[in-house]
Amino acid sequence: MPKRLNATMRGFLLGLFAGLAMQTSAQVDDGIYVIPSFDAYLVILSRNDIVNAYYFGLDGEDSYWLAMQGSRVGETIELADQVNGELGASRLEQDGLGLKMSLIYCNKYPLDVENPCADSVEEAAVFPVLKANGNLKAIYRTQYGADYAIFESDGTGVLLVFEYGEDLNDRTWIGAYTGIINEDLTFTNPETAVESVPDEDEDFTFEFSLQISDLVNPQATFANFSCVDNRVAPSERGCEFLQETYFSKLIRKF
Repeated sequence: MPKRLNATMRGFLLGLFAGLAMQTSAQVDDGIYVIPSFDAYLVILSRNDIVNAYYFGLDGEDSYWLAMQGSRVGETIELADQVNGELGASRLEQDGLGLKMSLIYCNKYPLDVENPCADSVEEAAVFPVLKANGNLKAIYRTQYGADYAIFESDGTGVLLVFEYGEDLNDRTWIGAYTGIINEDLTFTNPETAVESVPDEDEDFTFEFSLQISDLVNPQATFANFSCVDNRVAPSERGCEFLQETYFSKLIRKF
């Protein structure tokens, strides 16, 4: 199980889920959960018995996200993770009005049996916030180092972006958006709920939609892409270069 994060939720629930009904099912369903004692969130998306999840906390430049993979085992979900020289695994199971997240194991890497992860929390309460109860559930990897987790909740599209920063150990950038999923499966009109580190004075301004191919094997492409070069002295590496290099392909990884 990841360690406790020194994070503040800062109205994330109100921002992302304004106008959307809160969900109270205790079943381990797909969707977004809150872990109050960690000031953190958990996103679960599954296909058959295979599960992908993201654990994240929001606190500006101290925000953090972690990718987890696992499977359903009977009535529970087991998830494994690897971060900062530690190998860990957690179990999610029903517990009263919510869920319980408990530690299965945590080991240092390189392996050190004399010094296990002593500061890992053994158990925490987890509560459902928003179910992923639509037909669309997928995760895509971009060319610029971000995962797009997209799902549908009661007809509303939800897009979560988990992006690398300066290097592959920099996992501080998180974005959450709601939007419309049209009949042709285009995710459009995104509204920003929260960005962990808001973009300011960026060299480029981008806008795009996500075109989903179908619900059986939902491949995705960038659609209606637009780019504005805000640099005072533009170089040859402008919008056309960035579109071809970073916004021309999405790979579905789940």
